[in-house]
Amino acid sequence: MKKKIVLIGSTGFIGSSLVEMLSPDNELVIFTRNKNVVNDTLRDKNVRFVSFTDPDEILIPAMENCKVIINLAGAGIGDQRWTTARKKEILDSRVQTILQLSNLLLRIKLNVETIIQASAIGYYGFSEYKAFTENDESGEGFLAEIARKWEKSANDLNPFTKRLIIMRLGVVLSDSGGAFPKMIAPFKFYIGGKLGTEKQWLSWIHLEDVQHAVKYFIDNQQCEGVYNLVSPKAVTNTDFAKMVGKCLHKPAIFLTPSFLIKIAFGKMGEELLLKGAHVLPKRLTDAGFKFRFHKMEEALEQLFDN
Repeated sequence: MKKKIVLIGSTGFIGSSLVEMLSPDNELVIFTRNKNVVNDTLRDKNVRFVSFTDPDEILIPAMENCKVIINLAGAGIGDQRWTTARKKEILDSRVQTILQLSNLLLRIKLNVETIIQASAIGYYGFSEYKAFTENDESGEGFLAEIARKWEKSANDLNPFTKRLIIMRLGVVLSDSGGAFPKMIAPFKFYIGGKLGTEKQWLSWIHLEDVQHAVKYFIDNQQCEGVYNLVSPKAVTNTDFAKMVGKCLHKPAIFLTPSFLIKIAFGKMGEELLLKGAHVLPKRLTDAGFKFRFHKMEEALEQLFDN
């Protein structure tokens, strides 16, 4: 059945992929900060564009009969070095968007069936030994702090929906954006290999599985609460390097020492590149969701075949 779906955060590679998936069979309303610079490919999808700054005479009819809200908004975690100002921007871009959304829903007196809110597995902190599920507490570090505050803010959306779903996303693998093109770039120049301790976990998910998980959440009314969006088969940094080298037929013998990464990227490099967590999608698999890409080898074959 065709639904009106509001999408906040459509310009990133995840949001753009959801537009591709959802627009043919649904009525899509996209929130954007600047409607004049919306990507032309999105305009071709016959969707409606609005902004939080639009007057109510525009927003009310745009939001009327909305069934689902998907909020992916947030400044890129790995786009810039983590200065004090950048840290504030990363947090504010997430919390303030949720505040704007909750204020809008309160003002126009709108309740929706489902709100799907992005978060991240950085919530759990880091460990080389423990496997985390949705039942585990938050850990330490800037990524954990961001995720905690992000999710705490998202709880303000509960009064406006029957179901609030929080997606704790792992590293999303796609050849169209995100971390993956940067992760494999050294291999293409024959300098690929392991990073730092080599034992840090990479909890990942293919972009197609993110798309289908979102559709699964929309279609299955029993889904509610927190879900880890990661493949059931996390890999170590060592195994990832070997698999990429094998797929590209390039060497994976180089080791980038921890101290060089810390010098180049500071705290951002330490948390994003030198640390990790083994996260399991327990609630998603318990709900009956079927992953298309269980193993990293399968995901890499698909990505490199494109």
